[in-house]
Amino acid sequence: MYIMGSTVGAVCMPSRGMMLTGRTLWRIDEPDLGDWSLWPQMLRESGYHTYGIGKWHNERESFFRCFADGAETFFGGMSDHYAVPVHDYDPSGKFPEENARVGQGFSTDIFAKAAVEFLHQYSGQEPFCLYVAFTAPHDPRTPPREFAYNPGKI
Repeated sequence: MYIMGSTVGAVCMPSRGMMLTGRTLWRIDEPDLGDWSLWPQMLRESGYHTYGIGKWHNERESFFRCFADGAETFFGGMSDHYAVPVHDYDPSGKFPEENARVGQGFSTDIFAKAAVEFLHQYSGQEPFCLYVAFTAPHDPRTPPREFAYNPGKI
């Protein structure tokens, strides 16, 4: 294992870019992923059933290349954790904005529930890759209500 010293992509976009491409943050110098091969795409091409849930802060086309199916997908950087715009899987690969809907509940719960549902329902013969990307902790720093401070007591 190679450790990059003290320089890591600890924030959202660099860490996801490093994980998806296998490149260090110093080798991801383009604003989008273009036609780079991403690991979910390679698994899909190798016979895996790939399923994407949660945040995909990249182009919709790269999501479509990577995943044969998915649910509760958020194409964006930041969003209100209680009003995250999500898409159902679009077999055309377009995922138009007008088809987005506001997820019901806190973003972590929305994505976790979709992942558990996939695990309970998947009955395919092929191996699968389940990609789940949570938006929290992320700006805006909004905890689930049960963990939030009472504003009247601050």
